[in-house]
Amino acid sequence: MEENQKLLEQRVELLEKEVDELKRQLHMSVTRPREKEPIKSEHKEIKSIKVESMQQTLKKEEVEKDDLDLEKLIFQKWLPRVYILIFLAGIMWGFKAASDFGILNHAAKVGIGFLVAILLLWIGNRQIKSGRNMLGQVCIGAVLPVLMLTTYAMHNLYDYIGPSFAFFLHVCWITLGLFLTDRYRSEPVGILSCIGGVLIPFLIESSHPNTLFFIGYETLLYLVFLAYSTWRTHKILYLTSSILLNLVLVIPFIQKGYHYEFFKYASFAVILQHLGLLVIFLRSKISLKWQMGVLNTSLLIVICWCMRTFKENTITIFFLLISALYVYLVVRYKTNKERFFLSTTNLILGITFLAINVLSYDLLRLFLLVQSFIAYLFYIKYKDYIKLVFCFLTAVPVALLIITSPIEAIISYKTITFIALIFYVCAFTYVTIKNSKEDEESLVLNLGSLITMVLVLVFVTEISSVISKGWSDTASRIVMNISWLIVAIGTILLGVLKKIKLWYYLGTGVIVLVFIKFVLIDIPNVSLIVRAGLFILVGLIGLLISRFVFKEK
Repeated sequence: MEENQKLLEQRVELLEKEVDELKRQLHMSVTRPREKEPIKSEHKEIKSIKVESMQQTLKKEEVEKDDLDLEKLIFQKWLPRVYILIFLAGIMWGFKAASDFGILNHAAKVGIGFLVAILLLWIGNRQIKSGRNMLGQVCIGAVLPVLMLTTYAMHNLYDYIGPSFAFFLHVCWITLGLFLTDRYRSEPVGILSCIGGVLIPFLIESSHPNTLFFIGYETLLYLVFLAYSTWRTHKILYLTSSILLNLVLVIPFIQKGYHYEFFKYASFAVILQHLGLLVIFLRSKISLKWQMGVLNTSLLIVICWCMRTFKENTITIFFLLISALYVYLVVRYKTNKERFFLSTTNLILGITFLAINVLSYDLLRLFLLVQSFIAYLFYIKYKDYIKLVFCFLTAVPVALLIITSPIEAIISYKTITFIALIFYVCAFTYVTIKNSKEDEESLVLNLGSLITMVLVLVFVTEISSVISKGWSDTASRIVMNISWLIVAIGTILLGVLKKIKLWYYLGTGVIVLVFIKFVLIDIPNVSLIVRAGLFILVGLIGLLISRFVFKEK
C-alpha cells in the first residue's frame, strides 16, 4: 500500500510540473506578440537616431573635406608654384647683382645654374619619397626652366657654345623632362617640357635658319607629346601640345608675312597633325568626347592653311580626298556613337568647302540651304548638338545674303533661292513642331509663321519691283500694295482652312499695315482716283473676309 501511495504522489507531482510548464508556455505565447511591438519601436528609434547621427557626421566630413580641398589647393598646389617662381627670380637677380659687382664671372654663373638644377631635382625627389608629392613636383618642374635658361645664357649671352651644341643640349633637357614626367606621373612637368620644346628654335641664334628643319622639328615634337599624352591620358598636355603647334606656325607668318615655302611646309604639318589626331581617335580606348572638338577644329585649321597655300585644282582634289575619307569612316563606324558623330561632322565640313570651291555663287547658296536642313534632320534624329550649331551657322548667313541680294529678273537663280529659303523656313518649322513638346508647339508655330510672313512680304516686294520696273511711281506703289493684299488674303484663307488663328491675325495685320502705309506714305504721291480706289478695295476685302470667317464659324 505504501509503495502504491508513493507512486501516486510521484505521478501527481509530475503532472503538476507538466501543468506548470504548460501554463508557463501558454503565458509566454500570449505575452510574446505584445512584447514585440515595443522592441520593434525601440529598434526603429535606435535606427533613426543612428541614421541622423550618420547624416550629421557625413555633413561634418563634407564640410571638413571642402575646407581641406581648399587648403590643399591653395597651400599645397598653387602657393608652392608661386614660391618657386619667386625663388627663380631671386636667383636671376642675384646673378645680375653678383655680375655687376664682379663677384662671379660667366663660367661661375653657368656652373651655379647647373648646380641649382641638380639641387632642385634632388630636393624634389626627396619630397616625393617623403609623401609630399605637390611640393616635390613643383621642385622637379623648376629643373627644366633652370637648365634651359642656363643653356640659353651659354649660347646667346656668353658665346660658350654654338647653335648645334645648344640645340642638342635643349633636346636633352626636353628628353629629361619627358622622362621625369613619366617617372613621377606629373602632367605639369610634361606641360613645361612641351612648352620648352616648342620654344627651342626661338632660343637658338642661327645665321642660316632652315624652314623645313624648323617645321619638321616642331611637328615631330608635337607627335611625340601627342602619343605620350594619349598613352598616359593627360588631357591638358594633349590640348596644350595641339594648341602650341598651331601657335608656333602662326608666329613666323605674323613676323614675316606670306611666304609660299613656309606655307607649304606648314600645311603639311597641320595635315600630319590632323592625321595623328584622327588615328589616335580611332584607335585609342580612352574617352572620345574630349577629342571630338579638337579634331573638328583641326580640320578647319587644315582647310584654312590649304586654301591659303595651294591652287584651286589642288584644293579641289584635297577636299575630295577629305570627303572620301570621312564617307568611309561614316560607313565604318556607324554603330559607334562618338566616331560616327565626328565622321559625319567632318564629312559635312569637307563637302561644304568642296562646294564653296567648285559651285557658282547662286548654286552655292541653294546647296548650303539643303545641307543645313540635312544637318538639322541629323540633329533631330541623333541629338548631336554640333549639327545644330552647324545648321544655324550655315543657314543664318545664307539667309541674310539671299535677303539682301536684289532680284533683277523673275526667272533667275535669285528667285529660286529666295523661294527655297521660304520653303526651308516652313520645313524647319514643321519638323520642329513634330519633334517638340506640347507646350512648345505654339511658340515654334508663332515664331516660324512670323518669320515666314516677313520673308514672303520681302519676296513679294522684290517681285513687284521687277514687274513695275520702268513704270510710273504711282503704278509701282499700286502694284506693291495689291501684292501685299493678295498675300494677306492668302494667309487668312489658309488660317481659316487649317483652323490656325495666328495666320488669320497675321493676314489681318498685313491688311492694316497696307492701310497705314497707304495713309502715311502713299497718299501724298498718288491721285485722288487712286486713293478712292485703294480705300474701296481695302474696305471691301476687309468686309468680305470678315463675313467669310464669320460664316465659317
